Amino acid sequence: MTDELNSFENYLKTKSVEFIIDRAYAYTVKTELLGIIEHDEILDKDDAKKLLTYDSPLDKLYQDWLDNDFSILDALRDSIRYSTENLEPETKTFQPNKNKNSILGKLREGAKKAQSDKTQKSLDLSHINKTDKKEIR
Repeated sequence: MTDELNSFENYLKTKSVEFIIDRAYAYTVKTELLGIIEHDEILDKDDAKKLLTYDSPLDKLYQDWLDNDFSILDALRDSIRYSTENLEPETKTFQPNKNKNSILGKLREGAKKAQSDKTQKSLDLSHINKTDKKEIR
Protein backbone atom coordinates (compact mmCIF):
# COMPACT_ATOMS: atom_id res chain seq x y z
CA MET A 1 0.00 0.00 0.00
CA THR A 2 2.98 2.28 0.46
CA ASP A 3 3.72 1.82 -3.24
CA GLU A 4 0.12 2.76 -4.02
CA LEU A 5 0.43 5.98 -2.01
CA ASN A 6 3.80 6.79 -3.62
CA SER A 7 2.31 6.18 -7.05
CA PHE A 8 -0.59 8.52 -6.24
CA GLU A 9 1.87 11.17 -5.01
CA ASN A 10 3.98 10.89 -8.18
CA TYR A 11 0.81 11.12 -10.28
CA LEU A 12 -0.17 14.33 -8.45
CA LYS A 13 3.26 15.84 -9.04
CA THR A 14 2.61 15.75 -12.79
CA LYS A 15 -0.63 17.74 -12.48
CA SER A 16 -1.55 21.41 -12.20
CA VAL A 17 -1.75 23.18 -8.86
CA GLU A 18 -5.55 23.35 -9.16
CA PHE A 19 -5.77 19.60 -9.75
CA ILE A 20 -3.48 18.90 -6.78
CA ILE A 21 -5.51 21.14 -4.48
CA ASP A 22 -8.64 19.34 -5.63
CA ARG A 23 -7.07 15.99 -4.67
CA ALA A 24 -5.38 17.15 -1.44
CA TYR A 25 -8.11 15.67 0.76
CA ALA A 26 -7.75 12.26 -0.89
CA TYR A 27 -3.98 12.34 -0.44
CA THR A 28 -4.26 13.38 3.21
CA VAL A 29 -6.84 10.74 4.10
CA LYS A 30 -4.94 8.00 2.26
CA THR A 31 -1.75 9.00 4.10
CA GLU A 32 -3.59 8.78 7.44
CA LEU A 33 -5.18 5.43 6.54
CA LEU A 34 -1.80 3.98 5.63
CA GLY A 35 -0.25 5.33 8.85
CA ILE A 36 -2.99 3.72 10.93
CA ILE A 37 -2.56 0.39 9.18
CA GLU A 38 1.24 0.46 9.52
CA HIS A 39 1.45 1.64 13.12
CA ASP A 40 -1.75 0.73 14.95
CA GLU A 41 -1.90 -2.98 14.07
CA ILE A 42 -5.61 -2.54 13.45
CA LEU A 43 -5.91 -5.41 10.96
CA ASP A 44 -5.53 -9.07 11.76
CA LYS A 45 -3.89 -11.32 9.16
CA ASP A 46 -7.21 -12.45 7.65
CA ASP A 47 -8.48 -8.88 7.19
CA ALA A 48 -5.15 -7.78 5.74
CA LYS A 49 -5.21 -10.66 3.25
CA LYS A 50 -8.78 -9.76 2.17
CA LEU A 51 -7.81 -6.12 1.74
CA LEU A 52 -4.77 -7.01 -0.33
CA THR A 53 -6.94 -8.89 -2.84
CA TYR A 54 -7.99 -5.49 -4.23
CA ASP A 55 -5.91 -3.88 -6.99
CA SER A 56 -5.83 -0.63 -4.99
CA PRO A 57 -6.47 -1.50 -1.34
CA LEU A 58 -5.72 2.02 -0.12
CA ASP A 59 -8.20 3.49 -2.59
CA LYS A 60 -10.76 0.88 -1.46
CA LEU A 61 -10.35 2.11 2.12
CA TYR A 62 -10.59 5.73 0.96
CA GLN A 63 -13.77 5.10 -1.07
CA ASP A 64 -15.31 3.32 1.93
CA TRP A 65 -14.36 6.32 4.09
CA LEU A 66 -16.19 8.63 1.67
CA ASP A 67 -19.25 6.37 1.70
CA ASN A 68 -19.52 5.91 5.47
CA ASP A 69 -21.55 7.97 7.91
CA PHE A 70 -18.59 9.03 10.06
CA SER A 71 -17.76 12.70 10.08
CA ILE A 72 -14.33 14.22 10.34
CA LEU A 73 -16.15 17.37 11.40
CA ASP A 74 -17.05 15.76 14.73
CA ALA A 75 -13.38 15.02 15.38
CA LEU A 76 -12.44 18.59 14.39
CA ARG A 77 -15.17 20.03 16.65
CA ASP A 78 -13.88 17.94 19.55
CA SER A 79 -10.35 19.14 18.82
CA ILE A 80 -11.45 22.79 18.84
CA ARG A 81 -13.29 22.29 22.15
CA TYR A 82 -10.27 20.51 23.64
CA SER A 83 -7.91 23.25 22.45
CA THR A 84 -10.01 26.08 23.79
CA GLU A 85 -11.12 24.64 27.16
CA ASN A 86 -8.30 26.17 29.19
CA LEU A 87 -7.00 28.60 26.62
CA GLU A 88 -5.56 31.86 27.89
CA PRO A 89 -5.70 34.89 25.58
CA GLU A 90 -2.40 35.37 23.82
CA THR A 91 -0.89 38.78 24.33
CA LYS A 92 1.19 40.14 21.53
CA THR A 93 3.35 43.17 21.97
CA PHE A 94 4.22 45.20 18.94
CA GLN A 95 7.94 45.83 18.70
CA PRO A 96 8.43 48.60 16.15
CA ASN A 97 11.52 48.52 14.02
CA LYS A 98 13.54 51.58 15.01
CA ASN A 99 15.94 51.28 12.06
CA LYS A 100 15.49 54.42 9.93
CA ASN A 101 16.62 52.53 6.80
CA SER A 102 13.90 49.89 7.13
CA ILE A 103 10.61 50.28 5.29
CA LEU A 104 8.80 50.88 8.57
CA GLY A 105 11.42 53.43 9.57
CA LYS A 106 10.96 55.27 6.28
CA LEU A 107 7.17 55.18 6.65
CA ARG A 108 7.51 56.47 10.20
CA GLU A 109 9.67 59.38 8.94
CA GLY A 110 7.07 60.15 6.27
CA ALA A 111 4.27 60.06 8.86
CA LYS A 112 6.19 62.45 11.15
CA LYS A 113 6.78 64.78 8.23
CA ALA A 114 3.08 64.65 7.28
CA GLN A 115 2.03 65.38 10.87
CA SER A 116 4.31 68.39 11.09
CA ASP A 117 3.01 69.80 7.81
CA LYS A 118 -0.70 70.47 8.47
CA THR A 119 -1.30 71.76 4.96
CA GLN A 120 -0.10 68.54 3.33
CA LYS A 121 -3.08 66.52 2.03
CA SER A 122 -1.42 63.09 1.67
CA LEU A 123 1.50 61.19 3.09
CA ASP A 124 4.76 62.11 1.35
CA LEU A 125 6.51 58.92 0.29
CA SER A 126 9.05 60.58 -1.98
CA HIS A 127 11.90 59.60 0.34
CA ILE A 128 11.12 55.86 -0.17
CA ASN A 129 12.78 54.31 -3.20
CA LYS A 130 10.86 52.26 -5.80
CA THR A 131 12.07 48.90 -4.46
CA ASP A 132 10.75 49.67 -1.00
CA LYS A 133 7.41 50.80 -2.42
CA LYS A 134 7.01 47.43 -4.12
CA GLU A 135 7.66 45.67 -0.79
CA ILE A 136 4.97 47.77 0.89
CA ARG A 137 2.37 46.70 -1.67
